[in-house]
Amino acid sequence: MTIRLNFSAQPGGLNEAFRLNPFGDRLPKSALEAGLETLDFMPAGMLPDQLKLSVKPETKPETKPETKVETKPETTPETKTETTSGFKVISDRTLPKTPAMVAQDAAMARALTGEVTDFVTMRGETVTVKIVKTTSEASPSDSAAKESMQLSVGSDTIGVTVSAGLDTKELLVKVVEFYSMVPPHLRSSLKTLGLSNVPNPKDAYWAEVYGNPTFTSAAMAGGGDITIWNLAENPQNLNEGVFNHEMAHLFGHEYSTSQVRHAEMIPPGWEDAMRADGAKVSDYAGSNSNEDFSETWRYYMDARAVSSNLPEFEAKYPERIKILKAIFDGSFPVGGVAPTPPAAPDGK
Repeated sequence: MTIRLNFSAQPGGLNEAFRLNPFGDRLPKSALEAGLETLDFMPAGMLPDQLKLSVKPETKPETKPETKVETKPETTPETKTETTSGFKVISDRTLPKTPAMVAQDAAMARALTGEVTDFVTMRGETVTVKIVKTTSEASPSDSAAKESMQLSVGSDTIGVTVSAGLDTKELLVKVVEFYSMVPPHLRSSLKTLGLSNVPNPKDAYWAEVYGNPTFTSAAMAGGGDITIWNLAENPQNLNEGVFNHEMAHLFGHEYSTSQVRHAEMIPPGWEDAMRADGAKVSDYAGSNSNEDFSETWRYYMDARAVSSNLPEFEAKYPERIKILKAIFDGSFPVGGVAPTPPAAPDGK
């Protein structure tokens, strides 16, 4: 299946489309550099996180000067990180960096020396970052991790392990950016974060379960731990959408009344809300109620970031949004009783 997205129709051009389209947080660097108006997305597996992307630019005939060929310095594309809402995002930090990105790199470099540092997010929020390096060890799920540290963002602290050979500073900039977006009362769900340079060793098992021999996973979560896989080959596995999806698995279990790990990672009343809303936010959300919750949270956070999208999102999934809003503002009881279940429409 091939999905063609026309970015020229977006009011903000390619950059706004990067932020707004369902797979936008995984646009390849080549697309941004080329300034393309169309991309062909070729899903290789069940997860929207696992896309193989092919860029098909228009082929233009080569023109030659009439007299002599002048050698001009190579120009680099402008890096744009702001949407129409004013919300700034890290699109692709391998592109030429803005002054704000350079300042983030400098702040993280200081933090890695042990200095308590002010870090300004792409949203303009200033957070205090502190890093204490600890004995090298493996994360609970990734035996390849070699470097270990305690990362504090404000008053919240998580353990982070990074596989040898990865760019620790670059990865931690993204971690702080994404982690600081999580509502403070939900951050304690994450205890450890593993940043791995190898694929998930259980991919073969899940490929068999899903009946998809090419299946690979970007991340996994459970028991307070998130591991982002295969970052050496695919650094875009660490992106805002994946991070929010996995965070939802962690705090979803805390809101659940189930005491069995992985049996139910959803708040009470979620399945009633699913039936009432009917529609789902993605194909992967249709896998089960756990994935529906995490995917809906993921796209809810995206819609909050681009405020012009929020009313439409709320109108499409009203019953789910009632629960997500209560979780976001801290009014939904942890392991408690759900609101009165909505009445499902006929035939659902």
